[in-house]
Amino acid sequence: MQFEFETKQLSYWKRAFCQTAVQEQTQEVIVPDSFPDASRIVYCSAQPLLRSKEIRDGSAIISGGIRAACLYVPEGEETPHVIDTYFPFSMRIDEPSLAQEMKTILDLRVRSADARLVNSRKVMIRVGLGCRMTGYQDTVETYESLKDAPEQVQIRTQTYRMTIPSAIAEKPFSFSEEAELPVGALPIRSIAGYRIEPAITEQKIVGSRAAFKGNAVLRLLYLSENGTPETFSQSFPFSQYCELGRDLSEQEGEVQLILTGAELELQGSTDAKQLLLQVDMLAQCVAYETTEITVQDDAYAVCGALDVNWQDFSVVTRLDRQSTMETIRGGIDGDVKIVAETAVYPDFPVIEREAERAVVRFPASANLLFYDLDGKLQGKTCRMQTETSAALCSTCQCAAQAQMMQDCYVSPGNQGAELRFDARIGFSCFTDQPLRTIKSAEYEKSAAKQRGRPAIVLRRTTPNTDIWDLAKQYKTGVREISEANGLDSSEVRTETMLLIPM
Repeated sequence: MQFEFETKQLSYWKRAFCQTAVQEQTQEVIVPDSFPDASRIVYCSAQPLLRSKEIRDGSAIISGGIRAACLYVPEGEETPHVIDTYFPFSMRIDEPSLAQEMKTILDLRVRSADARLVNSRKVMIRVGLGCRMTGYQDTVETYESLKDAPEQVQIRTQTYRMTIPSAIAEKPFSFSEEAELPVGALPIRSIAGYRIEPAITEQKIVGSRAAFKGNAVLRLLYLSENGTPETFSQSFPFSQYCELGRDLSEQEGEVQLILTGAELELQGSTDAKQLLLQVDMLAQCVAYETTEITVQDDAYAVCGALDVNWQDFSVVTRLDRQSTMETIRGGIDGDVKIVAETAVYPDFPVIEREAERAVVRFPASANLLFYDLDGKLQGKTCRMQTETSAALCSTCQCAAQAQMMQDCYVSPGNQGAELRFDARIGFSCFTDQPLRTIKSAEYEKSAAKQRGRPAIVLRRTTPNTDIWDLAKQYKTGVREISEANGLDSSEVRTETMLLIPM
């Protein structure tokens, strides 16, 4: 006797890999002829801009540019001068499982920035660059489900609740905003460097769209008309949506932003306080859908012969997501009277497994521009790190994301300066869930049960006894055992005496 089966499919984007590449970019910049000779570098800042990503089988090429600027002080002077530059970069990520048809999510960031003098007319700018790429493979799992079975054949079904990526989409968007220095601020003589720090504040899936809101914070360092370094910051709100291709209402979404362009220009010629900001960003959206998968993972015949062919497959599912707030602290030595500017460059979090826990270390570097007790401009760099941990079973993989909160606090003193900032560290735990189901089956009916079998058996349960296992062992039905003993659960307490009808 052959059975009739129904074919089912599970379509999702399988999380295939997460790969990080780091490299150092250097650029030599000539001091302009109209500028005096450089004596010492006091500050450097940098920001990456994505231009393109080229996906190949086994590798990817990420290209873009770095906007960098540094301040130097001439010999015998204390008035700083600005040197800025833009130079291209290209990064290669090698990953054997990468394929052209995959979709990828990028996280591009500056890990560190510094500059040094080659000679009085040449500056070497060095930028530590990093890119983390997560790849998703379009996957369809096809499996069979038995429609009907005779009473003599017992089928066990298992239902798994899974959270899987069901849609991935990108959307480029731009906005322009005008900014004006507050009343009392010194006018701008020249821009000494700026950074755009985007952050998502709210996100939700509505129908087939991933809607999100956020802020792009402009952090500006400029030289005033009297040559002093000054700072200005302003937050610009934005709201956008990304088309996902199908209705995923009430499901979860994650949005990753990456800068693709940023231009800041002085406007007007009267008081040099007005600015025009143009920002280009790429929104990368991953929608997670929670669904149930039911498989028939065991079968036997009460009487007769049952021949079963099994299908084994697996689904990569997200088990858990959580986040924690941590404070990162660091400091520099020396006499610090006034801090003029601070730039923090958060690195990628690093995960290490320790038994049943995942330890996440989140490093960062910071560049400080400050005045010492003698009123001279100085610059120093410091490294800092925090760590946290979370429970993690041995079969799981853990991915960590870290985002610096927008405010950095610096406390100057005659022994140096202490830095601290808050960071949100998120954990996502994944597992490759193995599944087993009936692929095909044949049943040969027996005329009668074996002679000499008892009509009933008394059995005392052992720890973790399951009714299904007892029924399979004695070639009887789960329903019969449950009804005979008044049970409403598949598990019973240890040392329980059961009647097993045969």
